[in-house]
Order: sequence, then C-alpha cells, then structure tokens
Amino acid sequence: MLNEIEYERIEEDIALGKELQDRVAVYFGLEEGCPVHKIKKALFKGTACGAWIEFPEHGLAVGSIVEGSDIDCESHHFDWTGEEDVESFLNKALDEIEREADILWRECNEDDIN
Repeated sequence: MLNEIEYERIEEDIALGKELQDRVAVYFGLEEGCPVHKIKKALFKGTACGAWIEFPEHGLAVGSIVEGSDIDCESHHFDWTGEEDVESFLNKALDEIEREADILWRECNEDDIN
C-alpha cells in the first residue's frame, strides 16, 4: 500500500507526463489532451522520414527507421522536469533525424537511383 508521499509523487509524475504530451501536441498543431496515437500520427505524416515518438517516464524520444533498409537513425532522448524548452529540442532533433535519414536512404539506395 502506498503512503501519502508516494501517492503524491505518482500524481506529480502523471501530471508532468500529461503536460509534456500537451506541449508536444500543440507543437504539432493538435489540441491539448489529444490521444498519444494522434501525436504519433502527426509526427509520422509530418516528416519526410516518417519519424516516431515515444513518451518514456519523464521525457520523450524521437527517431526514425530508414525506409527500405534495416537501419535506424540515431534516436534523440529528452528528459523533462517541466522547465526545459521542448519545442527547441523537437526542432533540432527532427532536423537532425531528417538529415540523417536522407543520407542513410541515399547510401542504401544509390544503386537503384543510378
């Protein structure tokens, strides 16, 4: 059985996770409180590389699988305490993932292009 302090910590963790998901949803032009699957779909459809996103405890992770290969782009992890700038992280991480996916795709498919 949880004591009062443990219960409060769990409640704080849940609230922090919801706040992060809401900020990410707004970043992708969605409404706060939307289901996580809508955030995942917006990211996948909104990037050329079909990036993915996960929400592990106290943060998020983004990455991509290079189409037509068994190669993953480097995933980017973000630990969030409620004060960091998630929007700047997403801008930088998604730019890097898009560039890396393009380079890796070209390396894997250059024979098919030429």
